[in-house]
Amino acid sequence: MNTQTKPGGAVGAQLSGYTLAVENLESAVDWYTTHFGLQQVAEFALPPYDLQGRVLASENGWSIELLERAGATPRARVEHPLDAALLTGCTNVQLDVADLEGALERFATGGVEVLMPAHPGPGGLTAFIADADGNVIRLRTPGPPPSAPPA
Repeated sequence: MNTQTKPGGAVGAQLSGYTLAVENLESAVDWYTTHFGLQQVAEFALPPYDLQGRVLASENGWSIELLERAGATPRARVEHPLDAALLTGCTNVQLDVADLEGALERFATGGVEVLMPAHPGPGGLTAFIADADGNVIRLRTPGPPPSAPPA
């Protein structure tokens, strides 16, 4: 991991995980362990804030922290992934997968909401799904975008 200071004082960094506030912690843990094979590695609570959380980790080093806090207001669900850009803040999380079409078939069979099917996108073939709370996840198979069929 390159986290050394770069020329001009910039700090090198590598994304290792992200945090999501969820409506139902147990449901979210089940969703991410079922659909991405993540393993729970930590559990915590902050009673003064009525907050509880779990950390789930992948085999290849990234993690997700799921938080549930009493009184939290859910974000509006989007029908189209680009509608998430109508609100400031994080619009989606990107996860790279080796076989996007195969992953989409498994997700659809498992009842996962596919917001946008596979299509050429920046850096490879891209699709969007929603988790149990409606958070948008961008799936990508890295590489050059597939060539468009001849006209």
